Amino acid sequence: MPQTLIEALQQMRVYDGESMALIDANLKLIARHPMPTNGATVGRQIEDSATQQWLKTQEASQTFTALSSIDGRERLFHLQRVSHYPVLVAVGVDVQRLLACWRQRTLVLTGVMAIIALLGAWGVRHYLNRRTLLSVAGP
Repeated sequence: MPQTLIEALQQMRVYDGESMALIDANLKLIARHPMPTNGATVGRQIEDSATQQWLKTQEASQTFTALSSIDGRERLFHLQRVSHYPVLVAVGVDVQRLLACWRQRTLVLTGVMAIIALLGAWGVRHYLNRRTLLSVAGP
């Protein structure tokens, strides 16, 4: 059964820095895609106090940021209970990868704002120079 789930997850498309995992009610890894290269295997116990606390509640889903106990990367996780089954779906996105796009957009917008400010300053300078020339030339 776990091999079937692993194969199903492997058919799904994930981007660099993303992960998907199926976890049982005892926080044991059933399947994960991509499987980490650090030797984590199916059946490994997930050590995460936030998830253990959430399991005690009746909430259907939870989103939080944590250090992955499987691959050690800081991720934004979304956990979802699978209705009527003792299984959780965990989807994680690497925080650094997530913020990289935001940083890039900020850099581009800062550059655009700097160009607009320089053009505005040049326009004001040009206007003041023309006023000075008109006042020196007289009426």
